[in-house]
Amino acid sequence: MWKGLVAFLVVALAAQAHAAPARRGDRAPAFTARDTTGKLVKLADLKGKQNLLLVFWSTDGCSTQDDLKAIEKLRARYKGKPLAIYGVSADGMKPTPLAKWLKGRKITFPHLVDEKLSLNDAYGIIIAPVFVLVDQKGVIQSRLVGGGEAVLKALNRDVEELLREGKVTAREEPAAALPSG
Repeated sequence: MWKGLVAFLVVALAAQAHAAPARRGDRAPAFTARDTTGKLVKLADLKGKQNLLLVFWSTDGCSTQDDLKAIEKLRARYKGKPLAIYGVSADGMKPTPLAKWLKGRKITFPHLVDEKLSLNDAYGIIIAPVFVLVDQKGVIQSRLVGGGEAVLKALNRDVEELLREGKVTAREEPAAALPSG
């Protein structure tokens, strides 16, 4: 019981320090960030050219490595399509340790460095993973919380629909996989 209460309080206190979650239909919060190679990435530069998938994750997530490997497959599947994919660590890692962590796990899609967690805060991330899919107009079309097979299946469906239709139909969010025990 105490474990559950402590976890609830930690999440509740963290929620007070973050912005409200960016939701489906909202304008995506603008950002400028560097990736792990030092390249500057701006949301404004993607508008009208690319859809965007932001993958917020944490090194201590129970499904992190499986989720990131699934994103690698998604990236390969849609190579050449108007879809930019960026990971964003919720750990506040510096560029070199982040790049080393990713390389050690053979994760090759680009990652934005968010040492001060300002990007996490702007998107209202208080628990990871969270997948935010933004259309070419800068509008959030999908926001899926949690990892695991059901969420990744919904994400693939949303990406497919966005690329085909230019929007994602509203639907009930799948239940995220939760750790057992």
